[in-house]
Amino acid sequence: MKIWMVALTSFDFLFFILSGVGLTNLIVNATIFDLIRNYFSEKSSFLNYLLTCMMCSGFWVGALISLFLGINPFMGGFTISLLSNIFDILKDFFIILTERNIVNAEAGENDV
Repeated sequence: MKIWMVALTSFDFLFFILSGVGLTNLIVNATIFDLIRNYFSEKSSFLNYLLTCMMCSGFWVGALISLFLGINPFMGGFTISLLSNIFDILKDFFIILTERNIVNAEAGENDV
């Protein structure tokens, strides 16, 4: 059984990953989609959960992109879902780290 239905070049695979994770990040976090997220969130709690969860949105974004590239949609959805979640964890880590450095810097300035 083939996991990937077609052989992808490294560029195609990189395009798949970057476009999937980027689109997922736009859907879940971008302010440009706030109106759309709020509209669908009011209509259904399921859609609210789907549009605010990196793993949930990532799976469906990956599955849709996979169909265009001729990749197994389940594996594509799983890959983008996993990578979107890792991206979100790293993003949150760097935000916390940056905020901590800013607070430490401000505390150091007040001591002088």
